[in-house]
Formats: sequence, structure tokens, C-alpha cells
Amino acid sequence: MAMIVVMNVVHVTDGRHAEFEAAFRRRERHLHEQEGFAGFELLRRDESDEYAVVTRWESHAAFETWVGSDAFFASHAERDHTLTERVEMRTYEVVPVDDEVAA
Repeated sequence: MAMIVVMNVVHVTDGRHAEFEAAFRRRERHLHEQEGFAGFELLRRDESDEYAVVTRWESHAAFETWVGSDAFFASHAERDHTLTERVEMRTYEVVPVDDEVAA
């Protein structure tokens, strides 16, 4: 099975960047408990309203299990939709090109 990366590209409402980042710091954390979870990063694009919420998964099935879980809904229950203008989810399969990178 191929590892995947799921990237939610988020455009934050003007002037609400600090609130958006604080919401991630306060959120309930269940990702690390999920089977198949391999990593998380919150990326902020330079001088932009754009963030990328990046998760890595051992397989697409592991990600789908997360999305259907009670833990997923608990992690997203307190989400303030006024902090974001739009969100686009992108899924990528990791393509091994170097033995050291792919390991």
C-alpha cells in the first residue's frame, strides 16, 4: 500500500490568522491515536491568507477510517467556520524516488 498525504488548503478570513493558529493549539488531539497516522504539520504561506493542514497516512484506508471515526468528529466539533473563507482538500500518493526518502 502506498503512503498518502492529505492537504487541506485553507484561506483564513482577513485579520484572523492568530485566532486560526490558536484554534489549532487548543483543539482536541486524536490524530496521534489513529492507526495508520504518520504525521501532521500546519503550514503558513509567506505573506498570504493561505495555510496548509497536512497529514500523512500509511494508506488511503487508514485516512478513510479516521474521517469516519468518532475521534474525527470530536476533533472538529469546536471548529469556528467564520475563521475560514474556503477550504480545498487535496490527496496525494507518495511516490518513492529515493530509497532513503521512501523508508
